[in-house]
Amino acid sequence: MAKDIKDLSLPLNKVIELGQVDRWLRGIATIVPHPTDHSDDVLQERELHASLPGLTVAVLDCNAHILPFAETNLVEQSDITRMKGFQQLIQSASRSNVRVDVDSVGGAALEVNFEPDEPFSRSQVFGATYTNVLPAVIGTKPMGIRK
Repeated sequence: MAKDIKDLSLPLNKVIELGQVDRWLRGIATIVPHPTDHSDDVLQERELHASLPGLTVAVLDCNAHILPFAETNLVEQSDITRMKGFQQLIQSASRSNVRVDVDSVGGAALEVNFEPDEPFSRSQVFGATYTNVLPAVIGTKPMGIRK
C-alpha cells in the first residue's frame, strides 16, 4: 500500500479537489429541474398571482450553483469533462430536455446554471454548444443485434 501511494503522479491536493468536484457534480445531477410548464392553466394562475396586491415575493435563483475551488488552477476543464459526475449531469439535463450551462470562473470556481425554459440543445459547456445533439441520446447504450 505504501508503495502505491508513493507512485501517485498527481499532487494530493489535486486528488482531493477532483474528488470534491466529482461528488458535487453528482449531487447537482440529481437536482436537474423539470422543463417549465407553459400550459394555459399555469400561465393564467401565474398572471393572477402577479396581479394581486399583497406581499411582495422575492424570486430566488435556485438554478445557479457555484463551487469555489480551495486552490486555484489545480482542476482543469479536461479533468472535469472526464468525471463521472459531469457525465451524469449532462445525461440528466439531456433526459429532462433542460438547458445547462457549465463554465469555470477564472479557474477558481465551477458554475452550473440551469434554464428550465430552454431546451437542452441550447446548452453551453465550457464554450461548446449542444445545438446538434438530440435530447436523451447522450448516455444511452447502443442496442445490440437481436435475432
